Amino acid sequence: MTNSSVPECRFVVKSRAFSRGASPSSKRRYKRRIRESAQKVLPPTPTREPVMLSVYYFHWGRERIDGDNVLGPICDALKGLAYEDDSQVVRHEITLINMNLSYRLADPPEELHDYLEGPDEGIVVMLNPVQPIRRR
Repeated sequence: MTNSSVPECRFVVKSRAFSRGASPSSKRRYKRRIRESAQKVLPPTPTREPVMLSVYYFHWGRERIDGDNVLGPICDALKGLAYEDDSQVVRHEITLINMNLSYRLADPPEELHDYLEGPDEGIVVMLNPVQPIRRR
């Protein structure tokens, strides 16, 4: 049996992002790191409810980055762990933050503070419930 609601979950993946175009072994290791980080904060069973996924990728801008390609492996890695199927991700967003540039973020989530100040590349993932719209 799955949980009936989705808790708000946030976790950090201390890794450079790998896109769908990476080598199979790199993608496996990357997805394993995502799953290991997520398991620390997620409930033991995946939800059947719709979810929203927000991703912040802090990088040094060494190469051109396609946000959709960064988001895909994260969605894939969370399948069967956070949610039963990635079709449950009804809203997703990715923010690519090149740490070589200056940013001004209004009221950033607490998990972003370490990356805003630190030297490491990494990914902050936030999973939130989606409130259903009730029709009359």
